[in-house]
Amino acid sequence: MSFPPHSKEYVGARGVSAKVSRRFTGQLLSYWGMVRHDIRRLPDIADRHFPGVMTAWDNTPRRQESAHLWVGANPYLYRRWLLAAAEAVSERTVHERIVFINAWNEWAEGAVLEPSNEFGHAYLQATRDVASA
Repeated sequence: MSFPPHSKEYVGARGVSAKVSRRFTGQLLSYWGMVRHDIRRLPDIADRHFPGVMTAWDNTPRRQESAHLWVGANPYLYRRWLLAAAEAVSERTVHERIVFINAWNEWAEGAVLEPSNEFGHAYLQATRDVASA
């Protein structure tokens, strides 16, 4: 089972201007970099591997200055990633067409599917679109 961001490619975010504390020792990482790398490898996953995607990740509430933040997460890129993961398992038997989503409203890590001020219902709509395709 895949549980991003763990065991995924960590790609540094370039050209990002973020206001961070001088004590910040964490990492600013590229959401698109992770998505792009994972989409490329999804066609070759093992039959017994179940892919996973994430909506976003920012664990500053938990880790403070040593946090990892994936910059650039948005519903459009999430949908592309989720669709690629769903397609990777589409030829399996019905009971093995499983894709995990790391977003069970984990506010301490920024991984949420709930509606937000920034994106409204877009993450939920993207999930619905892929699930009903």
